Amino acid sequence: MKKSLWVISILFVLATLVGCATKADLQKLQADEQQINMKADQALKDSQDAKEAAVKAADAAARAEERARIAEEKARIAEEKAKKADAVFEKSMKK
Repeated sequence: MKKSLWVISILFVLATLVGCATKADLQKLQADEQQINMKADQALKDSQDAKEAAVKAADAAARAEERARIAEEKARIAEEKAKKADAVFEKSMKK
């Protein structure tokens, strides 16, 4: 009985020593966790910066489209004025 109790207690002690994480293991795990958190924070910052850049680009595109529309309108008006001037010139040449 004593022998089996002795064997069981030795096995229990060995299992406890082998199965438990050491302080170094825990520190390594914490360091890995901190590194992962830093990478996640950096990825979040990068995605926010990219979103901000996309919003700025969309605003710039909208402004460019508006300027193009205004330029087309001005060109149309200038063309109409040129046609009127040609008509006046043609009319004056006929007289």
